[in-house]
Amino acid sequence: LVVGFLPPYYPARNNDSADPKFEAVNKAMRAVIAEAKGSHGVTIEECSLFAGICDLSYTGFQGDSKELSVFRENLADQGALYSFPAKELALLDSPVLNLGPCGYDAHKLEERLELSYSLDTLPRLIEYFIRQLA
Repeated sequence: LVVGFLPPYYPARNNDSADPKFEAVNKAMRAVIAEAKGSHGVTIEECSLFAGICDLSYTGFQGDSKELSVFRENLADQGALYSFPAKELALLDSPVLNLGPCGYDAHKLEERLELSYSLDTLPRLIEYFIRQLA
């Protein structure tokens, strides 16, 4: 029996390659994938749907507005502890790209970053991505 949902809720985000508004981001992403492999020896796989928890979820909502209403109405705390931004999410639908960081044993006691990627490679790839969009 589900009594209510506990916040925070992270809505799914999907860069739909068929939608023209995502074209520039997807093109830049493919360039970053090639740059990562060619210049850094890093293999990055394209994934249109990130299944993990990510703050990029708050760059818009892709779905029916009724879904947001149902979620908000079923919050266990009725919005007292967490103000779910349903109206703001419904107004946004920004393309997203999640490049990192890279690490091991996420959300466990042994969680750790791969420092060479996170402090050297990732900043270079982010800069390259920005230049591709510019």
